[in-house]
Amino acid sequence: MARTRTHAEDERRIYPLLAYQADPIRESVKWLGRKWTLLILRDMAFLKLTRFGQILRNNPGLTPRVL
Repeated sequence: MARTRTHAEDERRIYPLLAYQADPIRESVKWLGRKWTLLILRDMAFLKLTRFGQILRNNPGLTPRVL
């Protein structure tokens, strides 16, 4: 009878290294994971805000220096 793996065994499992040097998903998360990045991209892509002042006004708490 086959034995099922436990959660602890799954946690210890080692996954193979990727065949390519740059992991595109990891790189994307690095950039998109920053606090304001997704909100700014949302404003530009979906709300079509392109001017500095528009984006700044649409995101309370975002400072000009950060933008």
